Amino acid sequence: MRAWPFPYMKLMHPFILGGVATFFAFSKIQNTMCEAEIYANDPRNPKYAEIQARKHRAEGDRLARICVYIDFVTIDRMQTFMQREDERRLQIAERQSQLLVPPVHFAMIAPGIYRSGFPSTKSHPFLLQLGLRTIIYVYDGKCLEYHEEFARANQINFKHYRVAANKEPFEEMDHGQVAEILGEVLDTRNHPVLIHCNRGIRRVGCLVGCIRKLQAWAMTAIFDEYQRFSGTKIRISDQEFIEVFKSDVRIDSQHKPRWLVAE
Repeated sequence: MRAWPFPYMKLMHPFILGGVATFFAFSKIQNTMCEAEIYANDPRNPKYAEIQARKHRAEGDRLARICVYIDFVTIDRMQTFMQREDERRLQIAERQSQLLVPPVHFAMIAPGIYRSGFPSTKSHPFLLQLGLRTIIYVYDGKCLEYHEEFARANQINFKHYRVAANKEPFEEMDHGQVAEILGEVLDTRNHPVLIHCNRGIRRVGCLVGCIRKLQAWAMTAIFDEYQRFSGTKIRISDQEFIEVFKSDVRIDSQHKPRWLVAE
């Protein structure tokens, strides 16, 4: 069969290109309309399942990001809380370490003169706050080494008087020795001064009672102060010693306390 030389395809090019362009244009319009909000949730939409699946994936991703954010925020807040809690505990520990613990039966007798029982190491920071110049220990036994070392380390004049306690029926504190101790206590060159025995009740109680006599206190007031510290451990022998004590106490008139009325 003889070939026909006429160019049919050349004449069809515009129609083919127009058809392809029209097809893609209508496909684009269809996809746009299917994705439109007004048709996206319509079950008759041919892409309804695909759109819903995509929405679910997007929602899942959004929730996952929110969860991750919440986790980060929660962890950050927990770390902040733990840091604050650690700081609070550290502050409490620091405050506890700075607490000043006075010795047992501690009290001020008069300006510059203090009384107490035997101080423990926990009481040393408290004693340093007093700015003590002298510590007088009244006891007939040995003094613990750490207490003497504390006095030496802080340049505090430490004096140990071996004084026996009053005991029925015939043992009593030495009047001359008590007068000597009172002379040291009432000398302002030794102030601030702390006088103490082991429990701060009997020996120190007698010394304080003698100081009150020099201040011209009534005996009822002196015994009342003694009983406040002794509690149920009242000793009649101590009260008798305070009442009969009359030894001369040598007091330098230039260095005696202003509040002392005795000459």
